[in-house]
Amino acid sequence: LVGNAMQLGQMPHITFTKLAKKYGNVYQIRLGCSDIVVLNGDRAIREALIQHSTEFAGRPNFVSFQMISGGRSLTFTSYSKQWKVHRKIAQSSLRAFSSANSQTKKAFEQHITAEAMELVQVFLRHSADGRYFDPAHEFTVAAANVMCALCFGRRYGHEDLEFRTMLKKLDKFGETVGAGSLVDVMPWLQSFPNPVRSVYENFKNLNEEFFAYVKDKVVQHRESFNPDVTRDMSDAIINVIEHRQDSGLTKEFVEATVTDLIGAGQDTISTIMQWILLLLVKYPDMQAKLQELIDKVVGQDRLPSTEDRSSLAYLDAFIYETMRFTS
Repeated sequence: LVGNAMQLGQMPHITFTKLAKKYGNVYQIRLGCSDIVVLNGDRAIREALIQHSTEFAGRPNFVSFQMISGGRSLTFTSYSKQWKVHRKIAQSSLRAFSSANSQTKKAFEQHITAEAMELVQVFLRHSADGRYFDPAHEFTVAAANVMCALCFGRRYGHEDLEFRTMLKKLDKFGETVGAGSLVDVMPWLQSFPNPVRSVYENFKNLNEEFFAYVKDKVVQHRESFNPDVTRDMSDAIINVIEHRQDSGLTKEFVEATVTDLIGAGQDTISTIMQWILLLLVKYPDMQAKLQELIDKVVGQDRLPSTEDRSSLAYLDAFIYETMRFTS
């Protein structure tokens, strides 16, 4: 019924490493009803992911994955011809937005600037009188608002009821996704009342509610859509999927792609900002060097802009290295 699940403990990666010393770098275990192949060591992992990339490119056929983004998630759908088409269209949509008119890009940059200033004010309030605080929630709020600006062309006030409702859904997704994984490998947990089944049902309802929220926003965009004006990523995706004859995807993939962008984007952005803050605190010399560079290029009489990026190579390198180091 549970296979090797009880052996894994609180830190499965440590357990996997210990098992490799006994069974070798490639071995199989059973989690619930699923057989799992575990790879250890860079040689085995490189061989699988590079030399046999296509064979290892798929996702498990888990029931919980079908609940995310209406069952059409680019992130959680397995590798297939349709998946490759979906990825290509998502990339085309990003290019379409990046080549949008200067007014659209300037508006998006203004949203980011406003959110950054709001974040600074929140940090100042929380740290008044030398108090300590955990910035994780504040980073999540800022990242989610930036993704709303990217996908819907607007950012929310932090006390906005609609925005706070969306944030609660994003928070609960992280809390309940683990239950989805348990039910995927142990489907019998759905057969009788238990805490995992309850959380799993919450996970299911949460995804349906969040997808409905995004769908409503996309419907509003369809009603006011103008093919000559790309206001945000929703417009770009609608244009590529619904207004190009060779897209190969139905219009339902618009909502799925937008949902993926918001979910994955806010998590990635908030996580990397936490790491950046941690590394700046850990390496004050690097922090001072970055501040000196920004003061030299931007000065203290205005805010940074995208036009400054070409003159901030060290800052660019720091961000990229943080992403590499923490991934």
